[in-house]
Amino acid sequence: MSEPWEPIIGAYRKSPLEELAGFETCYVASKLLPAASAKALFAAERELGFTLPKSIRALYSICNGGVIPKTDRKLAPYFRLLPLEEAIALSRQLADAWPMPFQHFPFTDTNDSNPYGAFCNGPLKGHILHIRHDDFSYPAFRSLRSFLQAVWRLAYNCGPTDLLEEWHDFAMWNPARTAQDDAAGLKLLQLGALPRLTGEWRNRYHQWAAALLAPERINELAQILDSGDEYRRSAAIERLTHIESSKAAGVVRRFENERDAFLRRCIKELAAAGFQVLKHEGEVLSVKQVGLVNVMHYFDDRRKARVWTELLEHLSKIRESNR
Repeated sequence: MSEPWEPIIGAYRKSPLEELAGFETCYVASKLLPAASAKALFAAERELGFTLPKSIRALYSICNGGVIPKTDRKLAPYFRLLPLEEAIALSRQLADAWPMPFQHFPFTDTNDSNPYGAFCNGPLKGHILHIRHDDFSYPAFRSLRSFLQAVWRLAYNCGPTDLLEEWHDFAMWNPARTAQDDAAGLKLLQLGALPRLTGEWRNRYHQWAAALLAPERINELAQILDSGDEYRRSAAIERLTHIESSKAAGVVRRFENERDAFLRRCIKELAAAGFQVLKHEGEVLSVKQVGLVNVMHYFDDRRKARVWTELLEHLSKIRESNR
């Protein structure tokens, strides 16, 4: 009787990807397509309108796509490296659906509409981006080598590709960062301050910076926490929580105190304006004739003079419409 992992794990055989992706490639039954020619790579870059990172060119010079099959052959492949033609088509599709202020090249398919791609310019050039269709995209790996090694290591151990999201290079639970990570994080903070950026991308750059900055950058993380939207705050809080220092703990404690004081003030202002708070769970208030209210949406504007007026006006409109 064959074992369930036999379609993936086999005897040792030399793999052309071993130098780039590790020894596991020699034991995993992947199917690599013939290499793309230099002419094909130049043509792809002309079609894309930008130059591919050297690491991506090196990959396609070894194989123009490939497949790691799943243990159950009736299901979709475990992991696919897209041929150039498919990758270019996906790049165009993503550019229309989710325009980004930088060049990137998606080159994988894990059958979940959340491909991985390479940053092709900017401070994260050569890094690997996880592009998620129903959530925020984020830089996941420092290099193509690091990414491919993680993929083949998971395949060798029969682990689901979902684990890439938990064990990527910038996972918050691991505070260690390189000097290059820190430099990229600082550059992202600078880019996030540019007036040409939309508010959405300013927040994303700062959110990414929170993941890349060195653990000694407590002041910069505190600034992200103090001035960011809820997603930037969440990234900064998670990062600070996993940095073992009294200074980091103090920043988190001060933020939590300010947040709690803001929530108490919200309840007080609502009561003074004639609103009845029925229930208070975390950052969400249940207000009579209004419903559930996440008042932390107003936390970003907590230092503005009109924040309470704007909150009460908004809830008054909802209450009126519900009558």
